[in-house]
Amino acid sequence: MEERAIAVAKKYVLNNFAWKKIEVTRVSLIDGIWEIDIWRLPKTPGGFGTVKVSGDGEVLGFLPGL
Repeated sequence: MEERAIAVAKKYVLNNFAWKKIEVTRVSLIDGIWEIDIWRLPKTPGGFGTVKVSGDGEVLGFLPGL
């Protein structure tokens, strides 16, 4: 299940932002929602975000880094 959520999050940022290279740095399951932290490479200030993915593999939201 974790691998599926990571794949969904990666696809989301690669398809919706101009990010070509990415790195997953944290994966958490909180109350049935996957939270995946992804950095754009090379790492720069604000070049990250958290993708929230449901247990069904649906992207629920994206929280950009500051």
